[in-house]
Amino acid sequence: MPPRKKAITPATVVDNPVKTAEKEKNKKSSLEELRLQVNKEINNLFDSLITKINEVELMKKQIEEKDINQAKSRSQKEEEENFNLLLKQKKQQAEFDEKLEKERKAFEEEKLLNETELKQKKEVFKSQEEEFRKLKDAVEDFPRQLKKATEETRKQLSAELKKEFETEKTLMAQKNDFDLKLLEQKIANLQQTIKQQERETQSLKSEKANALDQMNNLAVAVVKGKEKEITQNSSE
Repeated sequence: MPPRKKAITPATVVDNPVKTAEKEKNKKSSLEELRLQVNKEINNLFDSLITKINEVELMKKQIEEKDINQAKSRSQKEEEENFNLLLKQKKQQAEFDEKLEKERKAFEEEKLLNETELKQKKEVFKSQEEEFRKLKDAVEDFPRQLKKATEETRKQLSAELKKEFETEKTLMAQKNDFDLKLLEQKIANLQQTIKQQERETQSLKSEKANALDQMNNLAVAVVKGKEKEITQNSSE
């Protein structure tokens, strides 16, 4: 005898769709709440991220403005130092030119004085020679011994004057050469001093440029460190 089928009552047919609808409604409600909660957290996360990005941008802007101000300050200070150094060099050059001009004038005056004295001595020598020639003409009729003595005296005096003239000429040339070498040495020393100052100025500029590069690298490293820290915090 076959088994009997379970009887299906009307109540059983009605209860199943209602429970299913309630379950679906509760499930949709839970999903909606979860979606809203997720959206809220995402919005909060985006707001926090935007705030941090704005803070980083503000920090970068402040650092850039600080770097610009420092660069302007350094540039202005460097220009002032270069200007003061240029003024100092021009002053030294002017003092050197003035001193050189004074020494040149003194040398020219001394040279002119020596040339004048030499010219006067030449004129005296010529005058003495003329006097001896006149004396010779006057004593031509004297005895032979007088003529010989007069001639010897004239030759001796002429030789002495010529020797004195050559000696003074040599001493004057030596003195002029010494003064010229001394002046050239002074010029060389002053030029060496100016070159040394130029090398020191160039070294100072190089040190300033290196210091500026180090400060810029440090600022970039700080900004990158902040960005990395922000990125890590956002990832967490």
